[in-house]
Amino acid sequence: MHPGREIRKRALLLITPVLFMGGCMASGEDREAGNAATGTTTITWTAPASRENGDPISLSDISAYQVHYGTSSGNYSESIQFQDDGTNARVLTELAPGTYYVAMRVRDTDGNTSNYSEEIVVTIP
Repeated sequence: MHPGREIRKRALLLITPVLFMGGCMASGEDREAGNAATGTTTITWTAPASRENGDPISLSDISAYQVHYGTSSGNYSESIQFQDDGTNARVLTELAPGTYYVAMRVRDTDGNTSNYSEEIVVTIP
């Protein structure tokens, strides 16, 4: 620390979007044709209204979202990132049958990235 000088640290973006799972589908046509079946699921969320420290965050401060998923809890081998377009939903496609663990992160316009959201579990039949 420097005497007489106040050092300010920028608070990291620590916000938690709330995730919801939409419908899951698997293609029966693929199964009938003998191809490997794949499924889709829709992930929806509510944009955060505050940072983890309680400071408010406006929607215009949110730059992008990242959806992370994988086949074991806390181990996300796949991710997609996209700019905030106000839709608050994404479809995950070409998922093999099985159980997937999904979490999100949010990035603000200053480039700060949140911690992971709570994890949800998605099962593709």
